[in-house]
Amino acid sequence: MNEWLRMTDMTSDSDDDLDIDDNGCLIPTVQERNAATEPACDSDLTQFQAEVLRREDDANDQAIRDIIPDDCYTFVWSKNRETNRNAEQKIALLREQNMLAPHSQFNRWSPTDRDEIVSFLAIIILQGLYPLPEEEVYFTFNGFGTMAYFAKIMSYNRFLLLKTFLHFVDSQTCQDTTRLCKIRPVIDFFNDKFSTIYMPSQEIAIDESLLKWHGRLNFAQKISSNAAQVGVKTYVLCESSSGYLWKFFVYAGKDKTNTTTDSTDGQATQTNDRPVRDEAIDRFADDETNDIANNDGAIVASTDRVMTSESGDRPTSATAKIVYDLIEPLLHRGHTVIMDNFYNSPLLLRSLKKQKTDCYGTFRLNREFVPDYVKTLTKTDLRQGEVVATYCSDLAILVWRDANIVSMISTYHNLQVGTQDKVEKHWMCPKKTRTIWKCEECDVNLCIEGCFKAYHKP
Repeated sequence: MNEWLRMTDMTSDSDDDLDIDDNGCLIPTVQERNAATEPACDSDLTQFQAEVLRREDDANDQAIRDIIPDDCYTFVWSKNRETNRNAEQKIALLREQNMLAPHSQFNRWSPTDRDEIVSFLAIIILQGLYPLPEEEVYFTFNGFGTMAYFAKIMSYNRFLLLKTFLHFVDSQTCQDTTRLCKIRPVIDFFNDKFSTIYMPSQEIAIDESLLKWHGRLNFAQKISSNAAQVGVKTYVLCESSSGYLWKFFVYAGKDKTNTTTDSTDGQATQTNDRPVRDEAIDRFADDETNDIANNDGAIVASTDRVMTSESGDRPTSATAKIVYDLIEPLLHRGHTVIMDNFYNSPLLLRSLKKQKTDCYGTFRLNREFVPDYVKTLTKTDLRQGEVVATYCSDLAILVWRDANIVSMISTYHNLQVGTQDKVEKHWMCPKKTRTIWKCEECDVNLCIEGCFKAYHKP
């Protein structure tokens, strides 16, 4: 009760504690504080307890600084300049067009600084940890389940102003015309930091992820199998054992222009024709599929020449480009990449193998360079549990019958068939509606984000 009375005293009827909403009505607010010098909850602590808490915070901060470079957050803090510039530009434009009302909150804008941006981002993070039905509830206090200290960091109106004017690039001088130009510096910054402060272990995974989004966005994707069916799709590279996100990029729609090189002058030109294809693919694109496998099921030399071409050219398909964009810094380091059938193809795996990077995962049999006798297998051709395998140098394709035909491709595993004495339990991952085999030693590597821990026994 004393705490509630103290908070109600803060929202008194004095003019200093009143604010004006967009309709011109007076609303009570709480006084702002300096987040860097005034603790948020010191009133509930004795002097000794406050000193102990301060020392613990200093020790924790030092521990974080020992493992994170000093410039890890420099980029974000420097963006207060762009936020101030964006606010000045928008307010000046509204005044020039006589569209700025006298009671508008924009008239109360004052330049922000590093400390305030830190506090603003802290509030954004805390909102994710403590979800409430409306954002304004975080900044009001009625004694019943609401946050008591958010409003002591900054007022709700100030929070809305920062949220409105937060900016990362100068819109008037930015030369980038892509859909992600406004947040491109942020994406590049985090990609750089994620990949420089930590090196993943041998097994890594590449997959797509969906960030839930409710607003209007022309490149939003819908994936019915995900919990968040509509959102922003990202392609991510993560460490399999821990789920650490090492690199990502946002899918902003298809790029309809392709860069080609004129054979006469060597200059790059733009064209809207079909995508540029790999020379190794073009060289053998006209070969019939039956030339790939002979009657005995052995892969003939022509296919091997395609996949062991000395040209060193990489596949130029859309999925291959995604893989190389993500894994480029990790090539020639002996990593093993786990991917699903959306990415895997014989030509891509052979190209990765030549760059000292193994790969395995599920596989679509309709890919190029798959032998006919494997490509045409059906459920009637195999008994339950029967396995068919084929090798081409160090590339293996395995097909077996379970409930349906299951196929796998690998440059990492040997061809071995064994039995399992003890039947392992099956367990349903709470975030994915599919039954999975619980592994003992982190062998399930395709689930790479929030629910990766669910695949491992406690």
